[in-house]
This record gives sequence, C-alpha cells and structure tokens, in this order.
Amino acid sequence: MSPKFMTFYEKYMMIVGTIGNFMFYVQAHKIFTCQSSASVSMPAFTISAIALCSWLIYGILIKNTPIIIANIVGVIGALLVLLTIIIY
Repeated sequence: MSPKFMTFYEKYMMIVGTIGNFMFYVQAHKIFTCQSSASVSMPAFTISAIALCSWLIYGILIKNTPIIIANIVGVIGALLVLLTIIIY
C-alpha cells in the first residue's frame, strides 16, 4: 500500500475510533440527566474499561497515534460512566 493511503487511513481510523468511543459520553449523560443507572450494567462497563486500558497501553507500546487517541477518549468515557453508575 502506498504511504499516502496509509497516512489517510491512519487519520480516518483516528476519527472513527474517537467517534465510536463517544458512546460512553452519551450513556454517562443519560445516567446523569435521568439520575438513574438502574438499567446499566456495571460489570459490562468495567470489562469495557479494562479492555480500553489494555488497548491504550498497547497503542503506547507500539507508538500508534490512532489507537492511543481513540482509547484515551474511550477510557475517560468508560470511567465517567462507571462514576455515574456509582453515584446514581
């Protein structure tokens, strides 16, 4: 593959990965506005946070910016959901 295509695709994946991880912020917002986390699974979000942390560490180890950026957004979002689950 050409370096130009790889550069484009790396930028594309950074955007897609980041947008995909915004689901955590949507869930945290819903918990916060409803002030209830009754229908949200804490174990599922805990597993997700652990997986995201693992991907973040992997991205750092291989120095892959799209993986790092997307998973920073995801880790913060998942932790925010877990925090709102604990609060509500």
